[in-house]
Amino acid sequence: MAGLAFLGPEFMFQLALGQWWAARRSVKEFRRLKYTGWTTKHAFLADMGGFALQTALESTGEDWAYFPVDAKQTLYLVEHGYVPYNDVRVDKKVIEDKYKTDGLVRVVIVCQILWYCVECAARLYQHLDITLLEVATVGFIFCSAGTYGFWYEKPMDVGRAIVLRPNATIDQILRDAGGRARQPYRQTPMDFVGREEWSWTLYRTHWKNLVRPLGINWDRKIRPMDKIPDDNFPVVTGWPTWVLAAFQVGYGAVHLTGWNLSFPTHTEMVLWHTATLAIMVCIVGTWAVEVYSWRLPMSPGRNEKDTIANSTNRKGSATLPRWRTMHRMTSFLRNTTRSHDPVMDVPLRALLPVTIFATTYSFFCFFIIVEGFVNLRAVPPSSYQSVNWTAFFPHFEKRSSAKIYCRT
Repeated sequence: MAGLAFLGPEFMFQLALGQWWAARRSVKEFRRLKYTGWTTKHAFLADMGGFALQTALESTGEDWAYFPVDAKQTLYLVEHGYVPYNDVRVDKKVIEDKYKTDGLVRVVIVCQILWYCVECAARLYQHLDITLLEVATVGFIFCSAGTYGFWYEKPMDVGRAIVLRPNATIDQILRDAGGRARQPYRQTPMDFVGREEWSWTLYRTHWKNLVRPLGINWDRKIRPMDKIPDDNFPVVTGWPTWVLAAFQVGYGAVHLTGWNLSFPTHTEMVLWHTATLAIMVCIVGTWAVEVYSWRLPMSPGRNEKDTIANSTNRKGSATLPRWRTMHRMTSFLRNTTRSHDPVMDVPLRALLPVTIFATTYSFFCFFIIVEGFVNLRAVPPSSYQSVNWTAFFPHFEKRSSAKIYCRT
């Protein structure tokens, strides 16, 4: 997670925005059931793993595995009467105790961020040079400010979850759910509740499965899992989608402001210009693929599957073996999960360009960070000058000029 935030702070903003949007939707669902005591703080706590289900096995009656439940799964348990609402109606003071930081610390952090931005703007106004590292820092601040805003009501950490004991065994809960609970679970037995796979989770799962044969595996191996992953990206829909797009484009635009800065060599200047343009192209291109492949009514993925299926069913076709080979190849490329879960299929017209954009984006983001430090070896003299704050107050400036005139 730290590496993802290092390469692109807009990923952390996307995570914060998605979790805030999921919390808002959870509050609406609870209010639909007339439970007005459930707030955004409760939803954040649940999606962080603040509630855990301790169930029993029907065969032995003994306690089974202890696993976390998110806000949607908590709603399901309450709505179907397995857990009383009073068990999840936690006092807000108990949630606020998990914040680990007080209001004064947050105010100090915000003031420091704002002062840094004001100082950078003042340096530009007085034609003082700004280093590439400072430009990159402004980009981080731009996304971090939005992240901080959407995570304002989120607890910092969950040391110990609140245990929920249902009035039914896990076997009974799964039987009552019917056919949708028959599929093997990936994380917990409650996976059948509110599973939402969207483009971002599909891409990430696909890429992680590609590197798994190399021994690189970030997923927790415990099943059922004992903790909700920190990099769980909820789906972003509605107007927050435009907010996400604006922040991502804005992050790329911040680096474009360093177009006319000083560089030690002409080669570094060309590389910086190429990197900033490539980052912007990757962001816009990814959103274009997102809209075309996932947001439009007709999904290209569905068309691809239908085309291949119809081709393999052509009787008497001389190219039948070729179509079968293509079908197997495209099926593997679309779905790299071990169980070949059809929900995890990714349309190739989205997967291939996004993979290219993601690789290019990661490379140039890493270059910008490295170049920001390398550029410090030879910065213009004005980079060491402080801002003349008295120049923004005319009466101070006049007095200073008068003193100089008298001395002359």
